[in-house]
Amino acid sequence: MYHVILHPKAIAEFDDAYEWYGKESKELGKRFSEAVLSELNTIQNNPEIFQTKRGDFREAILEEFPYVIVYILNKKTNTIKISAIYHTSRHPRKKYRR
Repeated sequence: MYHVILHPKAIAEFDDAYEWYGKESKELGKRFSEAVLSELNTIQNNPEIFQTKRGDFREAILEEFPYVIVYILNKKTNTIKISAIYHTSRHPRKKYRR
């Protein structure tokens, strides 16, 4: 199993989105959180399931929410670095960070 590391900006993006959805509805915030955690679990258990999109970055799209989880798989160190939990309406270049 791979060790997952979240970029500080990815954590902030998650927190902001969770807060926003939570203000709309407590249930919606909970569903967003569960969707992200479920996708992170999928990534951790099978990181090669998602194709590379740009260089060595891979993207997992959330089905219920307009977000994508961007990550880099490093087989040598057995790590997955989550680069972004990114709203799909934002400029795509900004989601690729190391």
